[in-house]
Amino acid sequence: PKEQAVVILGFHSVRLNDTDRYAVDVLNAILSGMSGRLFQEIRERRGLSYALGAAHTPGLDKGYIILYAATRPKEQKEVLTLLKQEVEKMREGGVSDEELEQAIRHLIGEHRVSVQDLGGLCKRISLDELNGLGYEAWKQYESHLLAVRRSDVQEAARRYLLLDRCAQLLVGPNNNG
Repeated sequence: PKEQAVVILGFHSVRLNDTDRYAVDVLNAILSGMSGRLFQEIRERRGLSYALGAAHTPGLDKGYIILYAATRPKEQKEVLTLLKQEVEKMREGGVSDEELEQAIRHLIGEHRVSVQDLGGLCKRISLDELNGLGYEAWKQYESHLLAVRRSDVQEAARRYLLLDRCAQLLVGPNNNG
């Protein structure tokens, strides 16, 4: 018998060229990672998950945001409730200056690492050109991030983290109870 379960919430997100893209990137960074809201609330405070986070993938059409947590089957519903509560907190309460600054620094660091070698830079340039952003789009990523404000992140959360329109997936053993 399986002793693990996964909870996933999926939301529509932005196109690659949407101006909201950078606010959604920051929103995702605030939710994910070891210092992120999901990890702190669900794993650190409550010990209900051993792997969790958020992922954002903008697309040529619509992209997606997912929130996920691996947990024990008997705690699946509680984890689902907590994920939804964190979405509501983000939508209604916004973010702190510290969260915003930390998320932007993290994203800038990831960006710099991704383009520091020739292979990474070529990949980024090629994908940006193929996706219609232009081969020099990577040069503006940091300035776009630095322009994101707390209100932009909260507005992105309100626009894209729609619990009444999200996909919800619970995967685990069928315990009929």
